[in-house]
Amino acid sequence: MSACSHDGSPACIHQQGQQPIFLEGPILICRSPTIHPGDVQLVQAIGKPKPGSPYDIENLPNTVVFSVKGRRPLPSCLGGGDLDGDVYYLITNTDLHPTKYEIPAAYDDPWRHKLDRDSTIKDIANFVVEYMTHDTLGLIGINHLRLADQRPEGVLDKDCLRYAKLHSDAVDYPKTGVPVKIDHMPKPTDIPDWYCPESADPNNGDYYESIRALGVLFRAVQLGDPEPAPAERPVNQEDTVRNALQRKVFNILNNSEVGPVDVYFFHQLFAVFSNRLRHQCAHYSLAQSTNSRLNEEEVVLGTILAKTTAFNESRKRKDLIDGLAEQSRDLVGLIKREIRNSSVLSLPEQLNRAWACLDVAFEMARADEFGSNSFALVALTSVLDVLDENDIADATEEAL
Repeated sequence: MSACSHDGSPACIHQQGQQPIFLEGPILICRSPTIHPGDVQLVQAIGKPKPGSPYDIENLPNTVVFSVKGRRPLPSCLGGGDLDGDVYYLITNTDLHPTKYEIPAAYDDPWRHKLDRDSTIKDIANFVVEYMTHDTLGLIGINHLRLADQRPEGVLDKDCLRYAKLHSDAVDYPKTGVPVKIDHMPKPTDIPDWYCPESADPNNGDYYESIRALGVLFRAVQLGDPEPAPAERPVNQEDTVRNALQRKVFNILNNSEVGPVDVYFFHQLFAVFSNRLRHQCAHYSLAQSTNSRLNEEEVVLGTILAKTTAFNESRKRKDLIDGLAEQSRDLVGLIKREIRNSSVLSLPEQLNRAWACLDVAFEMARADEFGSNSFALVALTSVLDVLDENDIADATEEAL
């Protein structure tokens, strides 16, 4: 146990619809990024709080409450963490707990670039350009990782510890305005097999076999080409959905005064959806070719299946997937709002529109129009959402 190990902290995990779980016993705790060997610490979770304690009265689900005892706040021991919304990782499996814990880093406050006047928009613009030019955080992180793989002492190597300090300074660069220079730092030479891009062969002589955990994990996970799906009789999705929902939908609509729906509006809405989807498939493709596009299934699943051709493309893939997810959420939200128009329509009227939109989606699917399957999913989700809200409204009315 190090100087940062405290008497105990409550930690509560609560999944919706289940009883809360209070962790108890030794817990490995850390946060991202974990660079310095002391960024991982062992703490004692106290289990369910005693009756009448503040934590028993005011439930704090999915939260770690840190102890105020000890010579130093525990969050500051975990990569300089704080309490402004950081995500902490708790590992309860003792087989994954280290047998030795290092003293956490204690860096001095970094020097800050200061002006002797009020800052201006021009100062901000200059800093943004400077930051884009001199940001070395990613390079420091990968150099630290590769150097630790090659040096006998691993992350305890003196150069790795220096990289850990530089990484801390680079994280603070946006706040301090002071760029981190690494020209004087040793660079890794040989290339470990886990640094090999997905489309290359790690056994071609350009890479060495890493004996570290990262290398073992890399070789244990093989990314082969996807196997073709077994030939099965296609399921008629339209009939399946209609058989499951049509009776309930029609019962609600027949007992309500709803007018006719402008089906042409949903044809136009599909055209907007399809065009936006095509743009996403082209814009978020990993390949550089102008003809390369994601398929509709990749957008729905929120992933990119193409293999990387360079190691740094892994970061590019993540950024593309994040951007794809954000654009997809915006698009789905827009379409659902247009379908339901919930601000002015009653639940039966919303259901009538959602069901009509689903009819249009199935019509587009029969014509094999691009985007029809995902458009049908959005329409079906709208139908199910309205049915769920209608059930809640009926239950509330019966209770009254």
